[in-house]
Amino acid sequence: MSTETITPHRWIPCLEQLLTILAELIGLVLTYITFKYVANYFTESFNSDYLLSIALLPALYILKSIGVIIEPLFIKIERSENHITATTGILTRRKDKIALNKIENVERVQTFLGRRCGYCTITLYAPGGWVKLPNIQDSDAQELEDKVIADQPD
Repeated sequence: MSTETITPHRWIPCLEQLLTILAELIGLVLTYITFKYVANYFTESFNSDYLLSIALLPALYILKSIGVIIEPLFIKIERSENHITATTGILTRRKDKIALNKIENVERVQTFLGRRCGYCTITLYAPGGWVKLPNIQDSDAQELEDKVIADQPD
């Protein structure tokens, strides 16, 4: 039984995650500035320390997810004749395996950069669970979808 490795995109999804986190932080800063301006417009005794302390929690929540920036570097996807296996994670490794003949549904999700650079995330659904194959090339995704459709009983 031969095993084929499906190589996911690595650096572009990292950049995409970084841009997402930066956009969230910029949105938070703009919200802080707007609320501070509006509060100072209506009252001169507004203490911006309160607003800063309220903005701190969302900032920490956004920064907590900073590990997703390098997560695409640690993805390994293998396909055999009957199964597909996805191994993900940095410190905690997660290995998901699914039988190709048990798959009932295939979901393809493409981000803006994914459409431009030719990659997507495929989720394979079977009774009792699913396997997510992140950042795989469109050609590999189409080949996998065709294989799943070919294995479906009529």
